Amino acid sequence: MVLGFVFKATGNSMPTNVNVKAAYMLHDVRRWALHYGLPFKMPSVFPANTIRALRCAVVALDEGVFPAYHYAVMEA
Repeated sequence: MVLGFVFKATGNSMPTNVNVKAAYMLHDVRRWALHYGLPFKMPSVFPANTIRALRCAVVALDEGVFPAYHYAVMEA
């Protein structure tokens, strides 16, 4: 799902475009990472354009290699 299109269609704004939403999103993600005992580091580029990754995921599903693809993407 391309969230940018969802935000546009609903007349909403992405969290990165609204300072208060962005601050809360960062706080919330850090809180969940702490809850699950996971490290969290904000990506150097955010928000990331995920269109290519989504397209590759569809191909990986069709080719039956989605678990390996998913692991590789999440580790990158």
